[in-house]
Amino acid sequence: MVREHDVTVQVVPFTADAHAALGDSFVIIQWPDETDPEVVYVDGVTSWTVHERSGVIRSYLHAVASVQSQALAPRESLDLIRDAIKDLR
Repeated sequence: MVREHDVTVQVVPFTADAHAALGDSFVIIQWPDETDPEVVYVDGVTSWTVHERSGVIRSYLHAVASVQSQALAPRESLDLIRDAIKDLR
């Protein structure tokens, strides 16, 4: 996927501290047309929600920054994934 598409993969190691996105499953949707507002889709066990308010979206952007600050760099992440695949063979 990384070679064929514009995708960045970053792995948060098990040794990382707790971060702002721990336990949540969400997607920040940013449209190609910058005049279209961002939205956040949150998926839960029993329901889902779409947030459109800028203050809520800022909270989720902060959560993503928190995760990225603890994640391995993209190259290190891919190396870790490759090593894990080798170990499983």
